Amino acid sequence: MGMVSSFVVLIIAPLFHASDAETAKVDTIQAAAKAFYRMQRDLHASTATGVYVCTYPAPSVCSAPSTTSLTDAKVIAIITPRKNGNGQVMFDPTGSPQYQGYQVYWLTPDAVGTATLSYAFNDPTAGSINPGFTQTADAAVNNALAAKPTFLAQSISDLQLGNFSSTSRTIGLKMLAKSVESTSQNETSFESDTATRN
Repeated sequence: MGMVSSFVVLIIAPLFHASDAETAKVDTIQAAAKAFYRMQRDLHASTATGVYVCTYPAPSVCSAPSTTSLTDAKVIAIITPRKNGNGQVMFDPTGSPQYQGYQVYWLTPDAVGTATLSYAFNDPTAGSINPGFTQTADAAVNNALAAKPTFLAQSISDLQLGNFSSTSRTIGLKMLAKSVESTSQNETSFESDTATRN
């Protein structure tokens, strides 16, 4: 009877843990996918010279992303031609994008080694913005970090960004999300090379 009981435990216990692992996987994907595709959308509408990696916490300082590899990014600022950050794309009389401000994404660390991903739109000039000026990106990020953020996802363990060439329109973006369900842990990564507008 003891051998039969041991055999049953060895067969059935992994089935219960498989359910936990599957739940962890689904939670991870749902937490990160929406945020990742939103960031991709903003990169498509942006310009390569209007994407910045910034420090956290405030006061934040921005710089152009690395041109050699993906690097950790606690804060990402993306210039946007969308009115109020989410509206219609705006153009000037010559047909060029009229940049309205920055979409700012940032990770706020938590006690378990992951972070909450939030975002806020900010226009530091109250007018048209030119890409390539880190001072306006710095101001937008610091304003956004002080404002009430919009929640995007939990359990994000890392954001990485890279601009693979100073002459390229391609921005590399990677997000790692971690989920724990009971005793099961899962990490999922999303990665893409995204073409910007110009």
